[in-house]
Amino acid sequence: MWTKAKPLDKPFIFGKDEYMEEIINTTTQTPIEIALGIDEHGMTTARKLYEFLEMDKSHYSRWYKQNIINNAFAAENEDYFPFAINGECGGQASKDAKLTADFAKKLSMTAKNEKGEEARCYFVAVENMAKKSTIAWNETINKSLLELKEMIAVQSLQISPLASAVTELCITVKDLISDKKEKTSAYNMTDGSAITVEEAVDYLRDKGITIDLDSLYSLMIENKMIRATRSKWRLPLKKALTDGLLTTRKCLYEVDDVTKAYEETMITPIGMEFIESRLCC
Repeated sequence: MWTKAKPLDKPFIFGKDEYMEEIINTTTQTPIEIALGIDEHGMTTARKLYEFLEMDKSHYSRWYKQNIINNAFAAENEDYFPFAINGECGGQASKDAKLTADFAKKLSMTAKNEKGEEARCYFVAVENMAKKSTIAWNETINKSLLELKEMIAVQSLQISPLASAVTELCITVKDLISDKKEKTSAYNMTDGSAITVEEAVDYLRDKGITIDLDSLYSLMIENKMIRATRSKWRLPLKKALTDGLLTTRKCLYEVDDVTKAYEETMITPIGMEFIESRLCC
């Protein structure tokens, strides 16, 4: 039978997947390459192939000429490389040729005997193994894709409520910003609405005028709009009230569970125009 890649309990037979897998896993060569005597350069000889095919030795010359030299599907110095072997004791030189592994495999399948049938069965078995591997690989890929699809679906369900919450939060923030702008621009209303000093700071910032609360109070003190006091309720001067720059509103606050009232300084639309003119100067 065939040359084995390693000692086996049973002889290697083409077409037997269990033996084929065992040999493939122990060498870089395929079973048929081992049987054909393929060397490290990927070559064998015509005589080695003929011996493998177990054909009548007396017919070698005819087989050599018919299947190699006169082969319409093979090219010299490409598929085969002829050379001569000197005969013993000055005898006639015999013909031989180096064969590529691919060419030798093709020739092994053309033999019309038992060894040729083994070669053909071998290549059918190899194709069946490749088909099984392809099917197994496709099943693995499809399973992985299905698992990935399911995972994405689960994550989408988890993300959906978060996305809704973020959308609602954005709407809320937008509404708050809109409300703030409406409040800080209230002095533009025709009803003469006034705003607090804190709101005036926000309004000025919206107009690109950077100023903090203490600086605005200092400006109002310098322009004799409010009293120069450290009290958080810096009350307006009489002239600022008379000129319509400022006004007040009554507010309530609690101290030790006692409700008290105070007057909060408010800036009128005229007062805001006056402050803006001073800031521009």
